[in-house]
Amino acid sequence: MVYMDQRTISEGCIIHCGGKIVTIRPIRLTDQALESDFVSRLSAESRSFRVVGALREMPASTLYTFADADGHYSMAFVATTVVDGSESVVGVSRYAPRDDEEVREMAVAVAEDWQETELAQRLARELIEYAGDRGVREMTVVDVAENPVIKSLVDALDMTRHDNAENSPLTNYRLPL
Repeated sequence: MVYMDQRTISEGCIIHCGGKIVTIRPIRLTDQALESDFVSRLSAESRSFRVVGALREMPASTLYTFADADGHYSMAFVATTVVDGSESVVGVSRYAPRDDEEVREMAVAVAEDWQETELAQRLARELIEYAGDRGVREMTVVDVAENPVIKSLVDALDMTRHDNAENSPLTNYRLPL
């Protein structure tokens, strides 16, 4: 991908994944309905591991916030494919600011039928490269220790594990950029 500022950022890249053609591109404000549809298709277990928790649908204000990435403090990439002639989101990677201005918290979610592909890694790597190009020095992931999908992803990205306080169900993973 060729990255410029958020106003002139490229339309993304085309990849072959899971035997299908996928576009990975920056999220747009106009993607709110696509993001809503994506979340509604996630299993209850996948939603419980993500920021939306048990919600079947995200509130409009959350959809707007997720789609309104400024390209510096927050950024998101969507992976889309064409289903029945319409664009459909099959994965999302995003980062949001942490207390330290040079650190971002990353989240990645992919549809169940894409979890056995390399899509999560591709989305994460695009986001990590983008962040590094903008001076971000560290990416973090905070998740429940039992999430096998995230565990597989952070292992593939060579992130280091940092456990939270004793008896906390959450685990921190870090990747210096």
